[in-house]
Amino acid sequence: MHWKKYAILLPPFACIAILLALYLPNEQKFFAVLIAPVFWTFYHLWIHVDNRRKLEGEDSKKDKTSKPER
Repeated sequence: MHWKKYAILLPPFACIAILLALYLPNEQKFFAVLIAPVFWTFYHLWIHVDNRRKLEGEDSKKDKTSKPER
């Protein structure tokens, strides 16, 4: 698990969920529960983008270090 990313994203999402649970009318309290899937979506997207950047960086390093074919 990427603990730094988790620790960065969790406090704002937890605060938003708590505030929504406190201040929304009873008919709309379910919106506070929807914050959890949004949190996990952001978390996994961030990991996916980070992994793609690492792969692209490795590919560009391979291109620079490989010898040109004759």
